[in-house]
Amino acid sequence: MNGTTMKRVQWIGACAAVIGLGAGCQVLGGFEDFSAGGGAASGSGGAAGEAGAAGTAGSAGASGASGQAGAAGGTPSCDTDAPPTIQGASMARVQSPSGKCFWMDKTEVSRAEYDEFLVTPFAAMESPCQWAQSHEPACDPSAGSDGGIVPEAPGSHPVVCVTWCDALAYCKWAGKTLCQGSYVEADNPGKSDWMSVCSNGGATTYPYGAAYQGTLCNGDQFPQTGCPDCTTFPANEQTSCATQSGVTNMSGNVAEWVDECSNNSGETDDCRTRGGSYASDASKLECGATSGYQRSAATPTVGFRCCLYD
Repeated sequence: MNGTTMKRVQWIGACAAVIGLGAGCQVLGGFEDFSAGGGAASGSGGAAGEAGAAGTAGSAGASGASGQAGAAGGTPSCDTDAPPTIQGASMARVQSPSGKCFWMDKTEVSRAEYDEFLVTPFAAMESPCQWAQSHEPACDPSAGSDGGIVPEAPGSHPVVCVTWCDALAYCKWAGKTLCQGSYVEADNPGKSDWMSVCSNGGATTYPYGAAYQGTLCNGDQFPQTGCPDCTTFPANEQTSCATQSGVTNMSGNVAEWVDECSNNSGETDDCRTRGGSYASDASKLECGATSGYQRSAATPTVGFRCCLYD
């Protein structure tokens, strides 16, 4: 008996068991999917389980030797295999409310990490970044913004004064890309991957919880770097400002470019930054808060992090 026949026999046996319990059995896109209790919306765990190759059915959903137990909210949990060899920051395995699994940099990209990218040969970029001729940080880092001060040559601090295209070029070099989302529904954790991680799947207003705490993240009230002399904080040191998945500085320090743009035509497209910066107040430090800049803008309050998709 070949592998395909064996799998079909196992599936038929499991399907029979499910039918015996009064449940339905479907084949979706060539893959077996068991659903109990009349459908995913009303099933008792049927939608929360992922059928394994040799799964057996039960009232809590199908689970087999190679299947996974469903996570809360009716979506299967993500595997935790390490991502392929990449450059830059280490990554956390995360999951959106829709069940999409991906990787996100645990920290904002530092100036030292960005400098490693700058010494590599420059490759011409495609639309909408064909205008980008250099990826050197473009604004004076000592000038500051909103009353803030950014230290010069801050190797361990997040890189700033980079355009959207600079950020994308670095992420591509590192084997990653910018975190994806919807320009129209930027405050929806099911539509913005950055928002999903920052808000712990839509459960919290800030990375650390529901209520603002100015001592946890680097905003305008942060005791060590707060305004009027506000500035950045090392990209990998502020563990107090972390999500449940261990991703840091998604609120404050520097705002972050994301792939949430109004169009895909060129340097004047409006693209979102998220998370607020060292100069932001409580409302701008919320996970759902965004600002818009032209794709070609580069300011002392904006940096970025990268994502990696399966």
